[in-house]
Formats: sequence, C-alpha cells, structure tokens
Amino acid sequence: MNKDTNSATQEEARRAFSVDGTMITRASDIKVEPPSHSKRLLETLLIGLGVPALGFLFSPQDPLLIELGAPWLLMAGPVLMGSLHGSLYGVIAALLAIALMVVVQSGLHIVGLSVFRGVIAIHAIALLMLGLGCGELTTRLRCKLRQLSLLATTQDLRQEAFLRHYHLLRVSHDQLTEQMASKPFTLRDTLTRLTRNLAERVQRDTDERVSLERLGDEILSFIGQHSRVQQAALLPVDAEGKLTAPVAWLGAPSELDLSDTLLQECLHRGQLVGLNDFLEAEANTPLCAVPLVDIREHVHGVVAVMDIPFVDFHDGQLQLLSVIGAHLGDLFSARSDDDDDLEESLEIWIKHAHRDHLTSTIVSVTLPEALGERYGPQVARLIDKQRRGLDRSWDIRLDSGRRRFIVLMPLADIHSLTPFRARLTPPLESLFEQDELPRGVTFSSLVIDGDRSAELLLDTLHSDEMRYATS
Repeated sequence: MNKDTNSATQEEARRAFSVDGTMITRASDIKVEPPSHSKRLLETLLIGLGVPALGFLFSPQDPLLIELGAPWLLMAGPVLMGSLHGSLYGVIAALLAIALMVVVQSGLHIVGLSVFRGVIAIHAIALLMLGLGCGELTTRLRCKLRQLSLLATTQDLRQEAFLRHYHLLRVSHDQLTEQMASKPFTLRDTLTRLTRNLAERVQRDTDERVSLERLGDEILSFIGQHSRVQQAALLPVDAEGKLTAPVAWLGAPSELDLSDTLLQECLHRGQLVGLNDFLEAEANTPLCAVPLVDIREHVHGVVAVMDIPFVDFHDGQLQLLSVIGAHLGDLFSARSDDDDDLEESLEIWIKHAHRDHLTSTIVSVTLPEALGERYGPQVARLIDKQRRGLDRSWDIRLDSGRRRFIVLMPLADIHSLTPFRARLTPPLESLFEQDELPRGVTFSSLVIDGDRSAELLLDTLHSDEMRYATS
C-alpha cells in the first residue's frame, strides 16, 4: 500500500499544472504575453461601460450608486482592467467611468434630479489612482513573470542541449569501448610483438623466400590478430622483382590473379594501394595490397588483403597495415646489415613520419668528460633499464670529449623528454652520490617529424650544441 502511495505521489510530483489547471510540460506552455491590443481595448470598453450600466436596473435615480458612499460599479472597470492588462487600460477604464459620471449627471440634471454634485472630482481622482495602482502592480508582476519565463526557457534549451550532448557522448563512449575491445593492441605493442616474435627467426634464413615460406602462416596470423583482416594471401617477390604464387593464406584460399593491376601497382610503387585508388576493379581484385618494403624501397613480398569488414576499411586500419608491412620489410633487410646502425634507424622512422605521419623522438643525455669516463658504463645500464620495447640506444663521444647517450623513442612526441628525465634523474643522483645532478649533465630531445633528413639529425646529435633541442 505504501509503495503504491509513494509511486502515486512521485507521479503527481512529476506533473506540472498551471493556475487554470492546464497541464504544462515546458516553459513555452506558460502564457506570458498578454492578448492583442484590440482584444484588451474591447474588454476595457465592455467592462468599463457594461458593469456601470447594471446600476440602471437597481436605482434609476442613482444608477452609478454614488450616493451609497463609494462608486462600486465604476470601480469594477479600473480594478479589473488594471489588474488584467496594466496601467494603460486601467486608466482608460477610469476615464470611461469619469465620462460616464459626467454624462449621467448631465442627464439627471436635465430631468431635474441633482445627485452626487461636487463629488465627481474626488471620485475621478480616486478612480484614476485605483486604475494606476492596479495597473502598476500588474505591470511589475508581468515583468517578473517574463524574466522567469526567459530563465525557464534558457534552462530548457540548456537541458535539451545537455541531453543531446549526453546521448552523443554515450554513443561515442559505447563505440570507443567496442573499438578498444576489438583492438586490444596499440601500434607500439604491435610493432614490439612483431620485433620480438619474428626478428631472430627471420635472420636465421639466408634465403628470403625460404623465410617467407616458413614464417608465412605466422606472419598472416599475426596480421589477422592485430588488425581486422579476415582473409589475406602472402605473395613473395622473386629475384627478378615479380610476384610469385602465394606461400600462405589467412582464411580460406581463393582465386587470385598475380597480374592484377592493384597488385602490380603496389609492387611498382612500394606503397599500400587500395581499391579507393581505382575507378574500376575486377571481381577478384584484393581490397588492398600491403608491400613488405624496407628502407631502401626494396619490396620483399606483398600481402593481398581479400576480405575486411566494411566499417574497418578506413585510413586508420590502412595505416596500421602499412606500418606493419614496412616493419616486416625492415626485418627482412636487416639480415645482412648492422642492426645497431643509428643512421638507418633514423631513416626508418623518418620514412614513417613522412609517409604515415607517425612522429618519433630522440632523447639524449650528455655527460661531462670526467663523468663520462668514470660512470659511462653504469649510465648506459641505467638508460637500458628505462628503454621500452621499440626504443633503441647508442653511446657516442663528442669532439669536445663529452659523452652522449642517445635513445630513439619511436611513436613518441616531443613531450616524452619530461617523463624520461623524471625516471632517470633519481638513479643518476644516486649513482653520482649527490642530491642533484652535477653541472654539465644535460637532457635534450629532437623530434622526428619527416622535415629533417637523417644526415641533419646526425650532425645535430654529434654537435656540442644541439640545435632544435629542448633542455
């Protein structure tokens, strides 16, 4: 019983009613503006003349009932019109009452009756004051009502905007949750796992095709796990630079024409090519072709993507596939190269910055000559502990004798220097047995945004004064 009563009370509280009993649900349902001018004037005439006319029915000798002490019938017009429509119509009703008194007195004087002589002026002033007073009060109340109505309307608009934004945010949050659930790996995680799982195994084989055949299924499985690709084929490139038959499939094998224009264009350009780059395509044309291209623009193979969900066929997914393909190409080209080459690493990430708009950062720690000679190996080990999966580090000696430790942070912005310095400063202070870093120990950073070449970055890194650096 109490539950039903509470529910009824809550339902009643949610309802809004105006004074006349009409249910309202928003501020616009409250009538604030008065009727039209013609309607208000008509009401003033009817009330101001009609009500006093009733006096002829009760007392023809004193139709306005003034002899009773107060002109009650004449007061109806100024009071009602002033209260309903404001001062102007209250004064108009008072003037009508005054005119009516003058007319009635003149008429009675003609027939020989003399009533309320000498009191017209007093009643006229009283009626005018009454009309003005009631009208002024109504005007003030109506002004406050307009202000409240404007405030309520503003609140309604803000509430509607808030509700729209809330629903948009809710939908966006749900979509973001779905995307995060479908993409459990970041680009950094993907490249780190790719390097960790395949780098050593790729370099074991001297024959590139053997390596692709042996690792083809694993490569496509990795791509399927870290992207939305559902069907794809891995096509090696022979010594003559031509595509050969697929060595591995992700999903069910299907018909694939090696002479397809999209595949040949990808092989020729060394870049990812998709259907959106062509006006026409055949039925069995892949949705996109991803080249395994290294820093020297040599294509080791092509991944032909045959099936991918329509909603995931966008620039972000294509960029991910392009970066994975380039990273695989660099892994295959690293079999005979120096893996610790600073210039080549810079060229790789300059290429990503220029082509895929992925910025990276170089962070350096420079020690004075004395500290470098004494603590160089210990500092190198501390820096190695701070490196993440894709980070690379080098130790170089400047012409001035100072020692500089360089850390390449792929996929990091210029602000990465601040947390890196915060993590490294306490162990350095402990190593140097000081409360703060010694004078001459500096932190600097360079951003790899594709605008500067590897040679220019190397010159900057080997110079005593690092231009484009922030300390």
